[in-house]
Amino acid sequence: MASHLVPALDGNASGDQHRCRVRVRGFTLIELLVVITIIGMLMGMLLPAVQMVRENGRKTVCRDNLKQLGLACIAFWRAQTRFPGGGWGYNWTGDPDRGNGAKQPGGWTYNILPNLDMDDVREEGKDQPDKNKNTINAKHMTREMEIFLCPSRRTVQTYPITSSPINCDPITTAARTDYAINAGDQAICQFDGGPTQMTDGDSSAWWKTNATKYDTTLFTGVSFTRSEVHTVPDGEQYTYLIGEKFMDTNNYVSGSDPGDLYGLYRGFSNDSYRTGNLNPVQDRVSSTAGNVQCIWGGPHDSAYNVVMCDGSVRAINYGIGLTVHQRLANRKDNNNPGDSDF
Repeated sequence: MASHLVPALDGNASGDQHRCRVRVRGFTLIELLVVITIIGMLMGMLLPAVQMVRENGRKTVCRDNLKQLGLACIAFWRAQTRFPGGGWGYNWTGDPDRGNGAKQPGGWTYNILPNLDMDDVREEGKDQPDKNKNTINAKHMTREMEIFLCPSRRTVQTYPITSSPINCDPITTAARTDYAINAGDQAICQFDGGPTQMTDGDSSAWWKTNATKYDTTLFTGVSFTRSEVHTVPDGEQYTYLIGEKFMDTNNYVSGSDPGDLYGLYRGFSNDSYRTGNLNPVQDRVSSTAGNVQCIWGGPHDSAYNVVMCDGSVRAINYGIGLTVHQRLANRKDNNNPGDSDF
């Protein structure tokens, strides 16, 4: 009988018949939807944390800005034996030939430029005819300054303004400030535009005639119209120097907020001066009711930032007691709150 031999199989024989066949199966629609849902949930959990990290970074930048502005003001105070003056009013911007005292129409933001290593801006136009200065001032008014802006609120650019200064060529936009110096604890933090011509601003007789209208004896802060404040009797660590200002969230870029109408470098106005007469408020949709253009506040949750007259930066809770707030804004009321009160 013939034997039936089964041929041996090796790895090379009949490859197509003996190769393993693997079937690749794709995701079903349900599985795909589950994966997308999980990714969405993870993103929903992650985004708030990312936003918080970013906001903490912006808060740090804001505090650093205030620290530098505060140190510049203190350096000015040490060198000049007085805090930077407030200028004449919102109708004026700085003039390089008029010093930094009562004859200077520009405000504190203009006067501290040399202390921010911005001597070139402060001195440009010096000894030039008024016509040339006006052209230079128009350029200065539109020069953005990152140190004066809180990154939680707006970017570094120019924004619309209500009017041009008298000593400036016509402009429609200007640089802005999110920080305001302490004018005191009184209700008012702006008179009006000031004199309508330079000769009046130079005249002590004009200011005396208008003393009722420009009653600077009302002010208890460190900078205001034509101010020359030399000392802080209540203590530097217990007196506000510069803080974040309140703004309507609808008007960050419009130029129509009542406390943000005129731009950087202008004389005494709501733009860059604030008082402690009312409680600070976090930025929100608002109106002109309640004199909100005079109050401090900011875009951050829980607290806004302030640099004190000793150069320390403090986060002041929006819920601070009004009496404590007023005492911190008044440099000479002889009522110092305790550190735990703020």
